[in-house]
Amino acid sequence: MEQELKSIKRWIAFGAVGFFLIGVGVVIAAASMYSAMELAQSYESKPACAHSYDDKASCAFKKGKLEEVLSLSDERAETHPNDVDIFWNRAKVYIQQEKYDQAEISLNKVIVLAPSWKLEYVDPLMAVINSKKHI
Repeated sequence: MEQELKSIKRWIAFGAVGFFLIGVGVVIAAASMYSAMELAQSYESKPACAHSYDDKASCAFKKGKLEEVLSLSDERAETHPNDVDIFWNRAKVYIQQEKYDQAEISLNKVIVLAPSWKLEYVDPLMAVINSKKHI
């Protein structure tokens, strides 16, 4: 009987330790998930506009700040005059502003700087410009 009692006590002790370890694991997992969620939220709350020219211009364009896109493009052109993205962004702004002649000039510069963009990117915008000019 004494032997059975010791055996039962041992199983209870093992069970208690096991439950304790499981509890610690749950707390650690919850803390890790909370930290990961905080990190994700802090990343999402950081403005995407605070990085490269492309990020800033894209963010400004999405917010409808067309003049800001042009200003950013002008700034970028001072140090990187052959950056194709400058002319691409300008063309998109000019189309939005219905300045189709300026858009065509920018798109022609895109073709010069990145000929591989012509078929996939430039031609569809040129078609938009041509359709708008004939309305």
